[in-house]
Amino acid sequence: MHNILKLYYKYLLSKEVCIILSFIISLFIGGIIYSSGIIDGFKSMNLYLESNQLFFLTEYLMITKLVSLVLAVLLVIVLYTETSQNLRVFVIDSFSNKYLFYLLKAIFSIIVTIILTLIVVSVFVIIYKSFTPYVYSNDLFYRLLLYLFIQNIFYVFLTHLLISLLPNIIIGFLPIVLFWYMEINFITLSESQSILTQSILQIIPNITLESTQIMLYNDVLIYVIFIVIFILSYIAVNLRKDIV
Repeated sequence: MHNILKLYYKYLLSKEVCIILSFIISLFIGGIIYSSGIIDGFKSMNLYLESNQLFFLTEYLMITKLVSLVLAVLLVIVLYTETSQNLRVFVIDSFSNKYLFYLLKAIFSIIVTIILTLIVVSVFVIIYKSFTPYVYSNDLFYRLLLYLFIQNIFYVFLTHLLISLLPNIIIGFLPIVLFWYMEINFITLSESQSILTQSILQIIPNITLESTQIMLYNDVLIYVIFIVIFILSYIAVNLRKDIV
């Protein structure tokens, strides 16, 4: 078990992956700094404090939802590259090892998603507490952590399931397309969306900002149920496959 996790870690943090991650995270930090108003100085931020504070939170949420999702999906895709996939040939020699292999891949994905979520929220906390006059409630951060994790883990295992069903790395980018569809069609928590959009929102988590409150369209438990279904389906699909 320990050796398999170490191998996943090795493939995930290859030189090429680290370069891509560093580039995306650098852009993310730059975007957060720019949207905070730090460049304009404290005087400018204090001039329209409430509106600037709300603008920063809105921009941060938009950037963070996209960046954390892209990072999470890319890291899943790395686990399905040819080199990484060849690992199973050397590890799986029985049904129990096969089950353990895919279970550990799921556990590893959850751990990485937790780390990514903590990083993107920590960047926000460090920047706003150190360099801005803005004040946000602790409840906002707890909700932000929970809802971002729910969103990211949902798309992570959707990606796992899609690539397992249709073994092509390009398929792994479909969750990002789905995310953009959700963002375009979901403007506010109202009954103005189409029946299709409302139905999708019952299943797919979408984080929104109402005034200064972080919101999800549906109850967290509903999304957790679908995440569990995705995890079990992903493992079941792979257990039925033959080692090639």
